[in-house]
Amino acid sequence: MSKLHISIVKIKITFSLRNSHVTISDVNGNILCHFSSGKLGFKGSRRGSSFASEVVLNNVIRYCMANNIVDTIVVLSGVGKGRKTVNRILKSSSLNILYIKDTTSTPFNGCRPPSLRRI
Repeated sequence: MSKLHISIVKIKITFSLRNSHVTISDVNGNILCHFSSGKLGFKGSRRGSSFASEVVLNNVIRYCMANNIVDTIVVLSGVGKGRKTVNRILKSSSLNILYIKDTTSTPFNGCRPPSLRRI
């Protein structure tokens, strides 16, 4: 694997109830690497666990250290069990986090309620 010459990368972490995906890209959006808990060997309900998210993020940090990437922008998305674990690991890592952005969509007004039954 060749060394990268990129100063700042964007790490997009997507949580779902069943899986965790992490995509590493440069600032322009060109994807450098992708990790997921299913790709790392977790099967079934273990993919959505906080431990699986921890293992995925440790691999991301190892990849960044191997390629001399220090400055990162972190984008979090979705609702899952590993969110708190990921925040704790990111703060304790040796990566320089420029900022953390949360892009989780939130519903507004909700669904239209059913009409009342007329008798």
